[in-house]
Amino acid sequence: MNVLEAARRDRAIINRSGNGMSIDVTFTSLGDTPITVTVKGSHSKRYLPVEFNGAIMQSRIASVTVTEADLVALSYPVRVNKLVSMKNHICVCSDSAGQINTYNIMEQFPDETLGSITFILNEVDA
Repeated sequence: MNVLEAARRDRAIINRSGNGMSIDVTFTSLGDTPITVTVKGSHSKRYLPVEFNGAIMQSRIASVTVTEADLVALSYPVRVNKLVSMKNHICVCSDSAGQINTYNIMEQFPDETLGSITFILNEVDA
């Protein structure tokens, strides 16, 4: 096993581990017949102070990272014309307090070296 294969394996272990390192992340596709799948991944929510026109604002950003192969194995529509195409898909996961959060995918950042995808999420009002 070379270094790259070991790195891919380690990233997948972190994404999939059941020892508290990962959570269930549910994705629902768009379209007439939506597909819903649940995979393991990591979730992060951060609060950032932002200066905007001289005023201090609070900003919150959430993200999840999953292993692309896990979505593909469940026949989830990840790519269109070889590009990750999951903008506006629905993502549901819990935070560290156990709160279930529903998001729309705003941005997607595939790591095509390690085989994972990080999604930047927008909270959906309940």
